[in-house]
Amino acid sequence: MFIVAVTRWARPFDQELATLAPILNIGQYDLRLRLAGPLPVVVAQRLEEDFAKKILAVLVERGHGALACDASQVSGSEEMFTPRIFAFESMSFVILDKEQRQVPFADILALIQATCSISDTKASTSKKKKFSLTRTAMTGGLVRSKKVSKESRVESVERQQVLYVFQRTGQNPIFLSESRLQYSGLGDKMKAASPENFSSLVTLLREQAPAAFYDDRLARQPRASGQIRVSGSAKDRKIVQSNASENDLAVHLIVQAHLLQQL
Repeated sequence: MFIVAVTRWARPFDQELATLAPILNIGQYDLRLRLAGPLPVVVAQRLEEDFAKKILAVLVERGHGALACDASQVSGSEEMFTPRIFAFESMSFVILDKEQRQVPFADILALIQATCSISDTKASTSKKKKFSLTRTAMTGGLVRSKKVSKESRVESVERQQVLYVFQRTGQNPIFLSESRLQYSGLGDKMKAASPENFSSLVTLLREQAPAAFYDDRLARQPRASGQIRVSGSAKDRKIVQSNASENDLAVHLIVQAHLLQQL
């Protein structure tokens, strides 16, 4: 299945609704909601290849930056190499985990920074008996209480910076996570707090790989969470919501648009 996305509008997107809505078989109001988000924005997905090419041709003809990609080619961050220990050498970024990897700075194609957010909600439902004057009166005192359900929710939200490192050789991208990394590899630039250390790491990588394409729009304008996982029972539920999948897709589209000069 294919995805079609716009990476650059040639004119305000609302001027395109009348043209695109009939092709996509969708109302203009619904299409407006779909296209109103930050770029890159998905125009349509789960498409057959021929139909995706048709929509792409219309977008390109009208001057927009756009691309179509096979959804199966989008790498998920959970499948990427996520190291903990790193070091800087004169010509390379070196990963020192069990799976050691040396990344020459000249081989770094793109550095895409994003904000990853995970919300964890624990919901529990309890029932207890409560005196009911109405039931007491209606049953002549035989039933004096009723069951009352009470739901409690505890929510926590975690946000952290992440960096996707793409190589020109086409190896599986490296996923650098602020909370997972050990920062001793920064040497005398190491600080006490992980946000500062992660920022220093990104700065060093950009300095050592000046030819690499860098984009931080997903850090400045975080993607909304869409992936939801529910576990537990009806009485005790755990709901985890994350924007990881949204980041993965947006990062893939940004890198492909850069390669195709569609940004």
